[in-house]
Amino acid sequence: MKQILFAITLLITIGVFVFTINRLIKYFRFTRPAFPIRDLGKRFNLMLKVAFGQSKIFRRPVIGFFHALVFWGFCVILFGSIEMVIDGLSG
Repeated sequence: MKQILFAITLLITIGVFVFTINRLIKYFRFTRPAFPIRDLGKRFNLMLKVAFGQSKIFRRPVIGFFHALVFWGFCVILFGSIEMVIDGLSG
């Protein structure tokens, strides 16, 4: 019974999320692109370096270290939450 309630709640939550994202996409379609998107591989590597590697933040070592701890802590919480959802669905 708990799994069914959890699945229903999860589906409602995902539905609200998808509805909101679709609404935002409709608003963005009214705008013009700011710049053409080129070199996707290069941009993806830069995203990995800056976002996940925290390269820009480490220019200031002490602040960068603590910022990275917070960032990676949230990443750990994210994976823990995903595991809890899988546990909730599988029992």
